[in-house]
Amino acid sequence: MTSFLTLLSQSDKQEIEDKLRQRVEFSERAIGKLLQAHDRLLQRREKLWDAIRTKRSHGECDSATVPALHLLEHTFCVESHT
Repeated sequence: MTSFLTLLSQSDKQEIEDKLRQRVEFSERAIGKLLQAHDRLLQRREKLWDAIRTKRSHGECDSATVPALHLLEHTFCVESHT
């Protein structure tokens, strides 16, 4: 931050505007990438959840799977209501 302030004090108005524009563009790209990653994770979770519900409704879950299903159900329901 200090180096940025030093740069500002040594720059003219056009240079400052250019630097700030570059920082804004970088931030916009970074936020866009984060949002895309978040969307992909949500889609993947939905696919997994659908697959588990399908297996469960067809009785394809064994006793070792049930605790994991309960944990996933709890996680899914809690996140859906927040």
